[in-house]
Amino acid sequence: MALSVTTNVNEVCFRLRGSRLAAGWIGVAAGADSVGVDCGRLEAWECGQNIPSREQIAQVAATFQVSSEFIRGGRPTTARERLAERLAAILRSAEGRLDVLAQEWPKRLKLLREKHPFADIDDAAYNCGRLLQTILKHEREEIPQNIDFQIGYALALRARPEFAVLTVLPLHPRPHEQVEWWEPLPSSSMRLLGKEIGKEWMRKLANAIEGFY
Repeated sequence: MALSVTTNVNEVCFRLRGSRLAAGWIGVAAGADSVGVDCGRLEAWECGQNIPSREQIAQVAATFQVSSEFIRGGRPTTARERLAERLAAILRSAEGRLDVLAQEWPKRLKLLREKHPFADIDDAAYNCGRLLQTILKHEREEIPQNIDFQIGYALALRARPEFAVLTVLPLHPRPHEQVEWWEPLPSSSMRLLGKEIGKEWMRKLANAIEGFY
């Protein structure tokens, strides 16, 4: 059964993507694998090329631990949904000006790394689930960066994704935001930046940033 005509399709797209990111699946391929669908299908849903059915929305919602009602535009009622809504708002705000915003991301990433609460750059890289050289190459603009991974860096380094993507101050969470962000992330769903890390790193990563909400 298709979505009703009263559903805001664009909002569904942003909330699907925001829910994936909030659940810790920064790479769309890993997110699709967790849902049990083809990567191209999830990507098409997130960019509005195809419209998911109610059953498919329910499948995604169960995997990302949000409600189907939230994805279809309902009010967020949990910490995970509040974070997903914030990330959806960031994605929405960045639409149409990614090229301009991306010019600032290398500098923002360097600042996030320098201001992180960990001991040194190696700890920062470890907590992001990335190789140190990958982070440095993103900072030096030697390899391209995308908005999902910029958000992922912010979440892993306990900085505000609004700052990382949109350069909206402050860098660190405000006191009232701590309540929303410090809900434990289930270890089984933590696939933060995916391909470069093995199972043991994944386990340690989940433990390292457990409770980021």
